[in-house]
Amino acid sequence: MPRDNRSQKPAQDPPWKEAHARALQEGAEGYSDPVTGFWVWTEIAHRKRGECCHSGCRHCPWREPESK
Repeated sequence: MPRDNRSQKPAQDPPWKEAHARALQEGAEGYSDPVTGFWVWTEIAHRKRGECCHSGCRHCPWREPESK
């Protein structure tokens, strides 16, 4: 029987992770998603806003962590 190796593959970082890290280092409020080209707000912008907008933002500091 063939072995299922899917669980042994290393998890890949999402394609936006580097762009987000760079934006945070620069103190930027957002960045262009490298896959979609959409503008994505960083946690910096969300904290300046002061409250959650309930839109499911990727970097919302008030969002509940996703369970795996």
